[in-house]
Amino acid sequence: MEKTKILAIAPYRGMYELILLLGKRRNTIELTVYEADLNEGVNIVKHLNKENFDVIISRGQTAELLSKNTTIPVIEISFSVYDILRGLKLAEGYGESVAIVGFSGITSCAAILCDLLRYKSEIITVTSKEHALTTLERLQQKKCQIILCDTIVYNLSRSLGLNAILITSGTESIENAFDQALKVSRSYTHIKQQLRIFTQALSSSPESAIILDSNNNTLYNSMDDTDENTAVFKYISRMLTTFWGSATFTAEQSINNKMYLFSSRQETIQNQKYLFIFIASSPMPQYMNSGAIEINEGGAAFPDFYNAYFNSANSLGGLKHTLSQYAQNAPQPILILGEPGTGKSKAASILYQESRFHGFPIYTILCGKVSSQYWKTFTTSPDSPLLKDNCTIFFNNIDALGKPQVESLIEFIEYSNLLKRNYLLFSLNSTNNTETNSFFSYLTSHISCLTLRLPPLRERLADIPSLCSLYINEVNMQTGKQITGFETDAIKILEEYDWPNNLTQFKRIVRELVITCNTPYITADNTENMLSKEPKKHNQSLLTDGLDLSGKLSEITYQIVLRVLTDENNNQTKAAERLGISRSTLWRILKTNL
Repeated sequence: MEKTKILAIAPYRGMYELILLLGKRRNTIELTVYEADLNEGVNIVKHLNKENFDVIISRGQTAELLSKNTTIPVIEISFSVYDILRGLKLAEGYGESVAIVGFSGITSCAAILCDLLRYKSEIITVTSKEHALTTLERLQQKKCQIILCDTIVYNLSRSLGLNAILITSGTESIENAFDQALKVSRSYTHIKQQLRIFTQALSSSPESAIILDSNNNTLYNSMDDTDENTAVFKYISRMLTTFWGSATFTAEQSINNKMYLFSSRQETIQNQKYLFIFIASSPMPQYMNSGAIEINEGGAAFPDFYNAYFNSANSLGGLKHTLSQYAQNAPQPILILGEPGTGKSKAASILYQESRFHGFPIYTILCGKVSSQYWKTFTTSPDSPLLKDNCTIFFNNIDALGKPQVESLIEFIEYSNLLKRNYLLFSLNSTNNTETNSFFSYLTSHISCLTLRLPPLRERLADIPSLCSLYINEVNMQTGKQITGFETDAIKILEEYDWPNNLTQFKRIVRELVITCNTPYITADNTENMLSKEPKKHNQSLLTDGLDLSGKLSEITYQIVLRVLTDENNNQTKAAERLGISRSTLWRILKTNL
């Protein structure tokens, strides 16, 4: 018996994983799954029409959009009662400051559940993306704390800086979609459609070209459907809003070990708008080969987790608001200070996105990976970002540069007009002696960098419950897990911990707890067990506060050993592990100084 060929378009990673898992259990189907949303999903389907799929399954507005752009039958993965209930439980900690926003597939079911469970959440049914945007702007003015929503509203919420929890689809919803797909495919006859225009005019061009109509339907595409070009297509899909936003636009991006230059322009023919995108590739520049530089396209979003952290009402004035204000002063350079793990790179991303340089490339220099030889190549290469105009250059962890590189950078800034041509961002790991650092003085005094200080997580413990809900939702989306939250006592344990490595450590701990959890709620025992293996105190205070540094090295070492032993409740095994020495070495240090 011939298998039914099903194409699944999953709008988020967790659904992708769950569809794959459930599909393997059915021996009557041949399944192909892509992770994509809206227009990106449409582009994938158009490129795969020739594969003769019998039926497509997807969710929400992505399913509706697909049905308008293909002749293949589309089955929508509907929202079940259990899907809505899981989302409501995750948002419980926000009380009445929760709004449920979405198309009727979500809100009709949510209304029944809220009535039964006596939730007082505001429920709003939207009919279009524009309607959703105006609704979210109104909720933002009302200081709504959290939005429970579908994928479209989730992405719009992120763009506005609102906290949001995506309602994910569970096993029962996907199984039902498979069943419907099998019924529909029995009576389905596939019809191939292939649009070809402008072929003769563009076939002789050395550049590849893509032409889209105003609905982002592909009218012409000279690029072959290869694995290498799939990454290029995905990049173009992410950039469509930016391309349509300007009459002409140029972007540069590293893809598959090549450098791609994208040039777009809009044309109006017989009152219809068309977007022409030209793509040229070239070998990777030498300065890109070391991994010390990253290029990110305009329009890149940052995770909801960091959005919530920077936008939290518990922050003094809201860091997101401060970042937005600073960004309005571009190209005024900005220095971001904070302990490791406080989200300095994400703060730089927000500054870039909120500035007038948004839409042009941002180059991130990973200073910790910069060697002397690389620095020479980077600063002298004719295609170095330092010689480009109208871009953002982010020097990540500038304190990791050696003295010769710092002196070279200062000289370059002084004599190349770099500050006037580009938007410069710097990050620096803050310590007790940061302000005595000579380069810190140069940045703040000589070139008048605005200074942004990011607080450590231990100073924002009130944010932990909301951050837990948002990050659990993020991990659920990525992995297909269906964790509802932390037990109350588990939250208290998280709030009492010092978080020496800040957000980086917090994300790692919560992710591990979600992945290893086999119950709806993460227990206090599991949380305490996980944190028992982590450093107890913030390392900076250990190394500086109250230590007498005037003595011999052996005396200073003895003080540090005593401090760690105190931190670890005189457990010599844990103290030795934390110090990176053997127990015999620890014992010898203690004995020598008795």
